[in-house]
This record gives sequence, C-alpha cells and structure tokens, in this order.
Amino acid sequence: MLKNRVAAAAASAALAVASLSLAAPANAAPADATSAQAAGCSNRPIKAKESVNIRKKPTATATAVGLFPKGANGCYDSGMDGQKYNVCGKKSTVWSYITYKGMKGWVAEACVKFV
Repeated sequence: MLKNRVAAAAASAALAVASLSLAAPANAAPADATSAQAAGCSNRPIKAKESVNIRKKPTATATAVGLFPKGANGCYDSGMDGQKYNVCGKKSTVWSYITYKGMKGWVAEACVKFV
C-alpha cells in the first residue's frame, strides 16, 4: 500500500514538472504580434494610418502597384524626399519605400506610422 502511495506521489510530481515546460516563456511574443514583426522586417515595422497607394516612384502621379490599406502592417525599407504632397492631413515631400504582402514601392510617409 505504501508502495502505491509513493508511486502515485512520484507520478503527480512528474506531471507537475512536465506541465511547467509547456508554459510560454515570459519573454515570448504575444499571440497577436503584428504581421510586420512576424514577417521579420529587416528595418522597422510600420502601420498604415490611412489607406494609401503604393507607387513605383516617390511621386503622387507615379503608377500605383497596389494599396496599403488602413490598419495594415508592413515593413519600412528606406525613405527619401520626393514630390510634394498634401495627403493624410499633412503637407510634405518625405516618402517611405515599403514592403507589403510582397509588393514594394513608395508611400507618402504622412500616411504611415512606425510601430
């Protein structure tokens, strides 16, 4: 009988130790980590403040290659001065070169925020 109690106690202790290894580490990324972070941006993750066209060149008249929708996450690759614009409530000449779902191109920097 004592043998059964010792075996049961050992089994309970082993189960408790095993369950500890299943817990997520304290520094693990939250389950709702942004897709930009999950994609492993080589530079900085960004989020669209408003829907904005992704363009071939840093000008408002350049061909659009896609849309960076409001609230979407992408990756900032670089920035530069380009054509003046007045969008997303701001006048500027600063453009960001981004990657979003495999599309690469320029967006008005006033329409994105770094996350």
